[in-house]
Amino acid sequence: MPYQVEETGALSRLAKVTVPAEDFRRDFNKALKSLSSRVKLSGFRKGKIPLSVMKRNYGPSVMSDVVDGLLRSNIDTILEEAERVIFLGRAEVSKIPSESEPMEFTVEFELRPQIDPIGYLGLDVERPTTAATDEEIEAQLSALRTQHATLDPIEGRTTIESGDVVEFDYKALGEGEQLEQFTAEAVQVEIGAGEALPGIEDALTGAEFGATVVATVTLGENFPIETLRDTDVELELVIKSVKTRNLPELDDEFAVDTGMGETLEELNTSVREQIEGAKAHSARHIAEENLVETLLASNTFELPPKFLAEQVEGALGEQRQRAATTGEAFDEEAAREQRVSQIRAEFLLMSIAEKEEIKVEDADLKDYFAHQAQHAGVPVEMFERYMRQDGDRLRQAAASALLEKTLTHLITQASITETEWPADLAGEDAGGEEE
Repeated sequence: MPYQVEETGALSRLAKVTVPAEDFRRDFNKALKSLSSRVKLSGFRKGKIPLSVMKRNYGPSVMSDVVDGLLRSNIDTILEEAERVIFLGRAEVSKIPSESEPMEFTVEFELRPQIDPIGYLGLDVERPTTAATDEEIEAQLSALRTQHATLDPIEGRTTIESGDVVEFDYKALGEGEQLEQFTAEAVQVEIGAGEALPGIEDALTGAEFGATVVATVTLGENFPIETLRDTDVELELVIKSVKTRNLPELDDEFAVDTGMGETLEELNTSVREQIEGAKAHSARHIAEENLVETLLASNTFELPPKFLAEQVEGALGEQRQRAATTGEAFDEEAAREQRVSQIRAEFLLMSIAEKEEIKVEDADLKDYFAHQAQHAGVPVEMFERYMRQDGDRLRQAAASALLEKTLTHLITQASITETEWPADLAGEDAGGEEE
C-alpha cells in the first residue's frame, strides 16, 4: 500500500494513501463471489451466478462495503507502522476506486507527546494537617445530636417561633404551566436555619399552627425552572404540623445510641478518628494537587490539538447537561482550563510512570477500587465487580490506577510541610472531602 505521511504540526500528521486498483478488484470480486452463494437469481443456481451478472445486480451495494473494508485495513496498517497515535480523524476519499483505477484518500492523526520529565523527585509539597481540632469534634458531636434528636409536639403556644420544625404543603399562585409545576407536599423546614427559599421562613414565623399563609419568594439565577429564574413568586403555604427538636444529652447513653462507643469517652475517640480519617483523605488530594501544579510549572510540552479539543468538549458537554438538570452555576471557562490542566497532568504522570518503570499490579487495582468506592459511597465489592464486568472499564481503571500509584510514589519521595487548612476549605474537612 503506497502512502505518504505529511507533518502538519508538532504532533499532527496527514496520511495520503493510494490503494492500487488490483487490491480493489480482488476484494470486489471476492465479495461478489461470496454473495453469489447466498442469493437467488432466476435462471441461476446458488454459487453459479456469473460474475458479470453479480456486478450488474449487486455491484453498487457491494462496492460500498468493499471501500469501507479497504479504508479500515489500510488505516490499520498506518496505525501499526506509526508510533504513539492517540487521535484518528475521519478518512476523506478523494478518488473512488474502480477495477482499473486506484482509490485515493487522506486521514489525519495525532501523536502522543514525547515527554522527558524533569524535577519530579524530592519536591517541596504542602499538605494540610490532619489533626482534629476541639471545634471540629464539638461540631461533629452537635451534628450527631441533631441526627438523633426527636421531633415532639409543642404545648403551651400556638404560633411559630425560631427553632420550630414546620411541615407544610405549598403551591405557586398565578397562571401558567411552569407555575402549576411549582408545588410540593410535606416539606420540612427549621425556622432560622436558612435552608428554605428566601421569604418562606419570614411568612411562617408568627403564623398560627394549622394556618394557610402566602409567602413571596425570590428565585435565584440557578433555579431549576429556567423561565422562573430571577423572579418573585407567591406561594401558598398550608401548615400541616409544628414541632420542636429535642436534643439528647451528651452522655454514655447517647454514645451507645450512636453505635460509636459504649461511653462518652469512646464516642469522642471515634469522632476524632472519623474526622482525622476524612481530613487525611482530603489532605492527600490537596498535596497531590500541589505536587502536580509544581510539576506542570517545570515541565512544558505541546498537546495534540484535535485530541485536546475532543476531550475538552466531551467533558464540557457532560457538565453543561448536568448544570442544566440541577440548575447549578457553570463557569465554562474555568471548567475548560481545569480539563486542559487535567489532561496535561495525565500525560506528564504517564511519562513519569514510564521513566520510573512503575507498573500496575492487581493489588494496585484493588487499592484503586477501594479509593473510588469511598468517593462513590458504595461497598468496595460492588464497585470492583462493576468495573471488572467490562473490558473497557477495566482498562480505564488500570490507567487511572497507574496515575494514582505514580502520584503516591512522588508523594513518598517529596518533602512534606504541614500547613493549616486552606481558608476556602475550612469546615469541609471533617464532614467530607474536596476532590
